[in-house]
Amino acid sequence: MHLRLLTMPVVVVFLAVRSGLRDAREGQTMFFWSLLTHPTERPRLLRSAFKDLGRVLIVALALDAAYQVVVLQAFYIVQALIVASICAIVPYLLLRGPISVLTRRLYRNHPVPAGEWTAKAEPAGQERQAVEQSSQSAKV
Repeated sequence: MHLRLLTMPVVVVFLAVRSGLRDAREGQTMFFWSLLTHPTERPRLLRSAFKDLGRVLIVALALDAAYQVVVLQAFYIVQALIVASICAIVPYLLLRGPISVLTRRLYRNHPVPAGEWTAKAEPAGQERQAVEQSSQSAKV
């Protein structure tokens, strides 16, 4: 039992870090907060969530199925769904947003090699300043 309660969250943390880094590269705001506060972004965020959570759920169900077959020598679908929800989906939703925010804050003051981050990844304030500076220099 300890195997699935340790392995599954470790895999989920890896997937959440990967999604959080992708969100930071794309310049997206905190996932769960945006889902609640931006109705125009909600369809896109829900599609992204279903895609990512589907992947997380498949990995969690596969890990739990392997555990059940080896240890219990049977497969209980309801138990697998409950364990996958508690040990995979909840940690994923709780970690994805903060990882994205932390990544953006860490890389805000550090130079990034060309090609690693998209232009969207820059914070809105810096983008605005860059546009203002370029428009001012064009006027001069």
